[in-house]
Amino acid sequence: FPGSGAVWAAWPSEINLLPSGELVLAGQFDGTLDFGNGVLTSLGYDMFVARIDIDVSLAVAITAFYATGTPTGVALHAKFQSNLDVASVNVYRATGTTDPFVRITSVVNGFESAFEYVDQSIRPGKTYRYMIGVVDEDGEFFSPVVEAESSALRAELLQNVPNPFNPRTTISFTVPEREAVSLVVFDTRGSVVRVLVADEMDFGRHDVVWDGRNDAGLEVSSGVYYCRLRAGAFVGTRKMVLLK
Repeated sequence: FPGSGAVWAAWPSEINLLPSGELVLAGQFDGTLDFGNGVLTSLGYDMFVARIDIDVSLAVAITAFYATGTPTGVALHAKFQSNLDVASVNVYRATGTTDPFVRITSVVNGFESAFEYVDQSIRPGKTYRYMIGVVDEDGEFFSPVVEAESSALRAELLQNVPNPFNPRTTISFTVPEREAVSLVVFDTRGSVVRVLVADEMDFGRHDVVWDGRNDAGLEVSSGVYYCRLRAGAFVGTRKMVLLK
């Protein structure tokens, strides 16, 4: 934006795109600031709110922008004109349909005519809106808004890898929300061999390594073992084979 002096001492703290195509910004500045309707002079470190018409001709430099959701993240994909000299890309996110956009990250370099970013700070089963701000020597211009829904996560016990194993194997599982979890290894007689997890765990995927030892720290013999996951109302069991 045109201006003189110290234009911004900070990036806008909030950003929202109206259906009309206008961009609403709110933030702080120190010095002078001019959005085209006259110079504003701060009395120190002042706040501003501005509604700006986006130059649609700039947006065509972003030739594609879309998002895909999974239970553990939302992947953003963008393509730019090959002759665009991109300095950085700002990623903006809004939760639901009414919350304002906030900048969640700024990615510098590492791309030419394509950009990818995975937002892993999401909750399963939620809807998010995204847009990116592409920064080059002419300033920052914005993509259209895209929407993605992260898939609902369910409790699941995955098969251990490797299987058969000697002497270590990784047991993976997912939980849909923070809850009490137990992961226990049993032998074929139903006796407890090793308690791997007995705690509250957050939502998402977890990987636990079993080193082929019992709760006393002793190596167990070759044979068939079972791991059982309890997470809320979910109970799942997998067969594991230890070969020496």
